[in-house]
Amino acid sequence: MGRVREDGQYDKRYKDSDGDPTSDLIIWILGLIPWWLYLIGGLFFLYNWQCNEDVLNFEHAIINGVEQTVTIDLNVREKPSSSAEILEILSKDSKVIVSDELIKGWVLVADKDTNAIGYVFAKYIKE
Repeated sequence: MGRVREDGQYDKRYKDSDGDPTSDLIIWILGLIPWWLYLIGGLFFLYNWQCNEDVLNFEHAIINGVEQTVTIDLNVREKPSSSAEILEILSKDSKVIVSDELIKGWVLVADKDTNAIGYVFAKYIKE
């Protein structure tokens, strides 16, 4: 079916919109965007979605980092808390870069070998 003309007949040149002008407007606007722009947008979304899964945001930064040694096998955690998720386990005598900032006994460290970053309890680190 098409649109109704003044004489009551249907004009078959137009597609039937079921009386919803909003859907016609959306289809018209989407038709103005070239196909390659949809492709670029989709690839951008996919890339950011996959990359952001592994990104962790830390509340603190490594300030005046100093190289120190781990004294025992040590859990590296996502937050400065013993209940936080364990990101990695550092083996005894591993070298890490340690922040000067102490947060309730915890420090932010970066593993020199893997560049992994997380929090460890400060008393298990020595210079």
